[in-house]
Amino acid sequence: MRLLIAIALVCGCRPMTPEQPQVHYGTYQLFLMARPGGNELVPSEFTRGAELFEQARVQYERGEYLQAAANFMSAAEAMRIEQDQPYWETARTDRLWSYRNAAYAWAMANALDQARPALEAAATADPLCAAELQQLAQKLPHAVTK
Repeated sequence: MRLLIAIALVCGCRPMTPEQPQVHYGTYQLFLMARPGGNELVPSEFTRGAELFEQARVQYERGEYLQAAANFMSAAEAMRIEQDQPYWETARTDRLWSYRNAAYAWAMANALDQARPALEAAATADPLCAAELQQLAQKLPHAVTK
């Protein structure tokens, strides 16, 4: 009996195999826009950005990932509000969500090779989000070949 238990323990205690890259199955959960709240007039940039964001969200849900990525990037560009303007902090946060959603869409399209240069260009054009964009571009996984 003891011999059987010893054999079971030895066989069950093998070293784990090294981790392999994991393929993501299913869609990523998208970030949602924050709406400006307060007494100030909402800048028109928000309205245009919100329209593009919603369009991109619908495209993403339909599986049109490359179009969704382009529209998330366009939404972020439309919401560029100067730091001294009302709701600039909300606009900055919404741009970050748009950029992340675009990265998710590129990942779903297996087009991460397009994501990196686009995010790096956005970091140059959007100094308020530059640090986060550079970090996001660096953390993107490399495309998994099938």
